[in-house]
Amino acid sequence: MDDAFTLLRRATGLLPEGARAGNGVTIDDLRDCQRHQEWELVLDLLMEIADEHPVPRGFW
Repeated sequence: MDDAFTLLRRATGLLPEGARAGNGVTIDDLRDCQRHQEWELVLDLLMEIADEHPVPRGFW
């Protein structure tokens, strides 16, 4: 079974290229948060971006 951090990284990979949140946060910003291990922020940003763009079922 994968740990939560691996799942968050995989979810990031499922976002559409060029996707961004309404507040301007990009996938690159999200990956930067992952590198700094800001996991709570990563989860929040994933949800914000996914609310703005269609994501595959596997994302959730």
